[in-house]
Amino acid sequence: MSYQQSVEMKNKVEKLTGRVSELITFEGAGHGDPKIKSTENVINNLHFMDELLKT
Repeated sequence: MSYQQSVEMKNKVEKLTGRVSELITFEGAGHGDPKIKSTENVINNLHFMDELLKT
């Protein structure tokens, strides 16, 4: 998704949950870039979703 869509999604998550979230960007990475699919990033996303769903 585009950077602007990512910002909008971050803002909606914060509004819906009342919690602060973090937008992590990958400079120069396009949609589906391998950097985004790194093990570290996937684990970070899973932790985020786990915390989000606990509310």
